[in-house]
Amino acid sequence: MYLFLIENEIWKIYGIGSSADRCEVLEGMEFLSQNFERDVVKMVAILDRAAKTPEGPRCFPTEISHQVDKENSIWQFTSGRLRLLWFYDEGRVIICTNIFIKKGQKTPRKEKERAIKLKQQYFTAKRNDKLIVIDDED
Repeated sequence: MYLFLIENEIWKIYGIGSSADRCEVLEGMEFLSQNFERDVVKMVAILDRAAKTPEGPRCFPTEISHQVDKENSIWQFTSGRLRLLWFYDEGRVIICTNIFIKKGQKTPRKEKERAIKLKQQYFTAKRNDKLIVIDDED
């Protein structure tokens, strides 16, 4: 499994990728910025603040960061209609799974199921020492 380093401060924030050159979270933000530029800019600022604050995502009110699936511990960052699902790993690590435009009242089940599946794949890959970090800062 590929992890793309998005932020590297007090907290590390990664996006899951399907290959060494494809991070769906980063590609999604780039694609969505065509029609939702303000929301994408705000989402980038949210990630930046979460990474630089000792409290991490806990520094935000529930309108910006809250748990959407308690059983599987899946969380969501909110910026306008833009949603970014993620989960915690040990230490100060956040793993972003998928980004989408919310169209209804509730977070779509399909998006939550995707985040849960990616979380399971992540921890399997981690146990098997199969995580590959892509860091464009190098």
